[in-house]
Amino acid sequence: MALWIVIFIIFIAVIGYVLLWTPYPFVWLLRHQKEDHHNKAPDTIDEIKKDVIIQKSFVYPSKYPNNTYDLYVPKEKQATHVLIWIHGGAFIAGTSEGTRNYAIQLAHQGIIVVAMNYAYAPRYPFPVQIKQVDELLVHLENMRKLPSNIPYVIGGDSAGANIAANFTNLLFQEALRKETQIELHCTKRIQGQLLFCGPYDFCEDVHQEQFQS
Repeated sequence: MALWIVIFIIFIAVIGYVLLWTPYPFVWLLRHQKEDHHNKAPDTIDEIKKDVIIQKSFVYPSKYPNNTYDLYVPKEKQATHVLIWIHGGAFIAGTSEGTRNYAIQLAHQGIIVVAMNYAYAPRYPFPVQIKQVDELLVHLENMRKLPSNIPYVIGGDSAGANIAANFTNLLFQEALRKETQIELHCTKRIQGQLLFCGPYDFCEDVHQEQFQS
């Protein structure tokens, strides 16, 4: 009898620890939350979709999971930009599917959208996602799937915006790459960013001497 009481106490303690001191219950809830993508689309989305070539679940080389991307290409309009889009989800959830309606509308306007997926925290913490953005861009360069003579822009929403901003910052600052020991292999010049509601902390930057003028 005493043994069962001890086992029960240990079981309750483990459950309490998981619920109160780890992120996994929240992670599970967020990953299983269902979104109604149809409600986020304009009434004309089916008509717009006819002008877009949609190709899903391509794989880019990576030793980390969720290394896939979707392509949205204008059917008849000449493409003006390539947009690499990184989805949000608090770094622990979300997929490129959440970008679907937005990507279709952008492609309808002449923008090629590459909507990527990436490995989730907390199992795969920073800078894994940065490395995967780099891996995707290297893959696109090697595969020559997309036009090389039009501007490349990187963007994202929420956590995706943070990842995009961090990647671009590292890409343009060799000193930062050395300090963080993050090696990037992409040679594609990123010519713009499109960042939606991302979490950033510029406090350290604004206190540096070069920002005081």
